[in-house]
Amino acid sequence: MLTNDIAIEVVEQTTKRLKRHINIMNHTGMILASSDSTRVNQIHDGAVQVLKTGKSLTIHKKDLAKWMTAKPGINLPIEFQGKIIGVIGITGNPDEIWEFGELVKMNTEMMITQAHVFEQSEWKQRVRDQLFHELIQENVSPQVIEDQVKQAPFQLVPPFQVSLIRANAINMKRSALLNYISTFFNEHTTLIGYVTVDQVYLLTTAQASDTLSKKMQKLHGLLQQKNVSFHIATGTARNDLFSIASSYHEAKAGLELGTGPITSFQDVQTRALLRETPSHSQRHYYESILADLAEKYIDTLEHFFTHNGNIGECAKSMFIHRNSLVYRLKKIQDSTGYDPQLFDDSVPLQIAIWLKRLDEDEIRL
Repeated sequence: MLTNDIAIEVVEQTTKRLKRHINIMNHTGMILASSDSTRVNQIHDGAVQVLKTGKSLTIHKKDLAKWMTAKPGINLPIEFQGKIIGVIGITGNPDEIWEFGELVKMNTEMMITQAHVFEQSEWKQRVRDQLFHELIQENVSPQVIEDQVKQAPFQLVPPFQVSLIRANAINMKRSALLNYISTFFNEHTTLIGYVTVDQVYLLTTAQASDTLSKKMQKLHGLLQQKNVSFHIATGTARNDLFSIASSYHEAKAGLELGTGPITSFQDVQTRALLRETPSHSQRHYYESILADLAEKYIDTLEHFFTHNGNIGECAKSMFIHRNSLVYRLKKIQDSTGYDPQLFDDSVPLQIAIWLKRLDEDEIRL
């Protein structure tokens, strides 16, 4: 745990603040880092003695003949989890440096502990990310899944449900955003991490869909308060490990096709199905239905269908008079031959608009 990087940082920070020469030795007594670069990689006799006895060592000028590779000062054991893993040496008059020597030792041990915690956290996250990426593969080997699951920090219990969060947190680091989202979910039943640069994945287990939905609504509200731009999409719940990939692809479709802050796959299921239609068939369908209908009227239809055919609500949302809306709907009927106010006619119009928008999205890509 006492790495070269930690040793160098302790030396640099301590030297800068205390204006003293300092050495950091490893578990063999070799100097890892020193304010005197010529001493690096040398064996420090005082450190070797500390490692043998487990006790601090004070060296005065009169003791130098005994400690050939040491200088006057103090040498303190560096402890981690009850074991001595190195030694810190501060050069100077022992009577003058004892008062802050223990503080330097404490700060060094704290840095090592923090580095260990971070390393453990990083390792756990790597295991989670690797497991998730294996689970979302279409034709992954059952043996590979079983091996990965054994390394998981929790048991995978159905139902399984994948959610994706695309977030743009300008004032928040990616790691901070991930930690914030993690506070809403039990780490023993949820895999959380980044699946792309701007997309967080959540694989929830042993959790009902309505419970997840409530959590997402709460997360939605708090992300808004933090001024984080986001879009949440959720796949359907599945009951076996090998269907997790399907839930993931559903959540992905939700991100691509959804328009609101929270999208469930059910919201875009029809459009996702239409997307599987060959592009030439899509184009032929919407062109035959919409003909040369102007964009203004297509936009009107989108508002009309969004408000479930309610003329009053639709007109209000578009900031136009209801008579103007009725006039536009009549123009659409005259142009296409389909009456938007009749269910049997509204269905092909809605499908045609969805297909047109899918085609436009493909062109932009």
